[in-house]
Amino acid sequence: MKETKDRVKAVAAERRQSLTELATTLGLQPRSFQTVMSDPKKQISMTMLRELVDIGINANWLLTGKGAMIISDINSDNTEKLASQLKDANILIDSLERILKGK
Repeated sequence: MKETKDRVKAVAAERRQSLTELATTLGLQPRSFQTVMSDPKKQISMTMLRELVDIGINANWLLTGKGAMIISDINSDNTEKLASQLKDANILIDSLERILKGK
């Protein structure tokens, strides 16, 4: 999959949810979520990425397509490593957010 939006659709499929259901799970407005997903000019927001990471989706996979989709698939026996990866993912998202805001 080449596009971040394709990977978000894969998350919904993996969770056996529609995009509307995924939006609700993420605490996002389904209509706004659908608009972003269907409009090729709109990008996935940092809030959307953060919410996906918070439900266990690997930020690296979301952004690059590399690695496992679900953080628990990376190494389910090493909770400390997973916590560190989640922290790193949130730092990456924060950095990207600052770059996009021009700070």
